[in-house]
Amino acid sequence: MVRGKGLLFTDIILAIFFILVFWSGLALHMTRHHVFLFGWTNNTLTYIHIICGLFFLALMFLHIIAHLNWFKGLLKRGLKNRSKITILISLLFFSSITTGLFALFTDNSSIGLHHYKLSLLMIPFVLIHIMTRIPSIIKMIRKNYLSPSIK
Repeated sequence: MVRGKGLLFTDIILAIFFILVFWSGLALHMTRHHVFLFGWTNNTLTYIHIICGLFFLALMFLHIIAHLNWFKGLLKRGLKNRSKITILISLLFFSSITTGLFALFTDNSSIGLHHYKLSLLMIPFVLIHIMTRIPSIIKMIRKNYLSPSIK
């Protein structure tokens, strides 16, 4: 299970891939409206989005495994004292992944549009999720990386 420094490293890389997936998805959507960035084609952006998305999915799997007790508690004790933002992100993430994979393996542009809209809807909640954890992240950095005189 990922803990301590490993969890911090995983979460930092996860945040980077979140930005890459968001950017590539937005750029991909823009090419559908004939707005091209850096001369990149729709195919190039599709490959970037898929590759970054797969890395993001793998990192999310590690993140979920690291917080598996939270999900077990959700099943045992229900929604009481659980972050509604995290629950919403989990539902949106599952929906976004499902529609993204379906769009990847079919030629259904309406599913791709649902994937795009679900992903856009998820972004503010992910940002809130990250922002509320900044004090914990700072504490973890101080504990694991800073010398005792700096703490």
